[in-house]
Amino acid sequence: MITKNENLLRFIGLYVLAYTFPFPFGSLPFTAAITNKLVLVQFQIIKWIGHNVFQVTGEIETYYSGSGDRFMHHLFLISFVFIAVLGTFIWSKVKGLKISTTVLNSWILWYLQLYLAGTMMQYGIVKIMMSQFTEPSFQMLIEPYGNSSPMELAWAFFGYSKGYNLVIGGLELLLGYLLLFKRTRLLGAIIGAGIMLNVLTINLFYDIPVKLHAGHVFLFLWLIIAPNFKKLLAVILMNKAPDNENVTLVFEKQKWLKIQRYTMLVFGILYSVNLIDSVFKIKSSWGDYSPKPAMYGLYEIEDFVINGDTLEPSLNDTVRWRYIGIDKTNTLDIYLMNKSIIKHSIQVDTNKREIEYKLGTSSEAQLMQYTKTDTTLVFSTIYNYDTIHARAKVWNKKDFPLLNRKFQWVTEIPYKRL
Repeated sequence: MITKNENLLRFIGLYVLAYTFPFPFGSLPFTAAITNKLVLVQFQIIKWIGHNVFQVTGEIETYYSGSGDRFMHHLFLISFVFIAVLGTFIWSKVKGLKISTTVLNSWILWYLQLYLAGTMMQYGIVKIMMSQFTEPSFQMLIEPYGNSSPMELAWAFFGYSKGYNLVIGGLELLLGYLLLFKRTRLLGAIIGAGIMLNVLTINLFYDIPVKLHAGHVFLFLWLIIAPNFKKLLAVILMNKAPDNENVTLVFEKQKWLKIQRYTMLVFGILYSVNLIDSVFKIKSSWGDYSPKPAMYGLYEIEDFVINGDTLEPSLNDTVRWRYIGIDKTNTLDIYLMNKSIIKHSIQVDTNKREIEYKLGTSSEAQLMQYTKTDTTLVFSTIYNYDTIHARAKVWNKKDFPLLNRKFQWVTEIPYKRL
């Protein structure tokens, strides 16, 4: 049992439900529309609690930014605690809501099985499909280590190796399926807690903004382990056989137990299929599976002529270009000598050998005429009312030692050791 304290168990159950809402909606096929509506309702409730209970002034932003540690998320957690405390108080006062601790414990563990199984599957599939960690971009490859954020450094490190992602992702996916079934639930939770401790450590010390979620997953896994904690200590530390303990199941009859097992298996399959489909759509729209633009590559400016004057390279120059890069569809990045980057949206016409580019949505489009070979790009354009003619060296990702270094069984001296 997680705990014999009735009110603490109620609090845990209510908090888990609040935190995981609207799970399982959104995790299964054809539930996205329902999920969006439920999330909007959740946002309105949390905003009301923030303004009226915790006296938060100003607008509470709920838009998606890629971070899981925003003010909104911290407010969510405080609100979840408030909801769980209030719910526990009401639950304790209403006699008709009485549920035995053994039954409630079984339902909480069963629900956590589903949620954690789905979470570990998600961690695994996004790694296997190289959606979480992608191959280092041109910007990562030419940016000095010292200019990287800790998160950029971590993402470049993990994104470099497809093999690492396949092994770790495969293990996390396996753990998801182990967590689905009662016989393997404890094994999955123990291994999963070790993996999530590593994830949480990386998030904390590389400043990756998913600290709150990783911490919750780690703690939820320990809730799965908690009923068997004394047994594990007896086996590991005392080398004693664990005592038998009567476990209350969610369903007692064999018929319902069988249905439950099949339900868990179907859930795992549907969850996996839905995840794979979602990741594939994302990667097909702008990721690795999307077609690369015609001028995809990195180009190092060797000769730069502006208004008839040749500008020699100078690291503090705010006018001369150092690189231009086309790393994703419809994006042109101009890297200046002083390391600043200017991003533009583009349209490439390979027949006319023209690139139409503009800064933002309101600026006027400019044209760049180019001639390209396997090794050289020559182009001309009018940029900020200046006439520019330039010649650039063509770089491919395999030109960088990081990406062309092959696996070696025998290494006499470490390659490029600092």
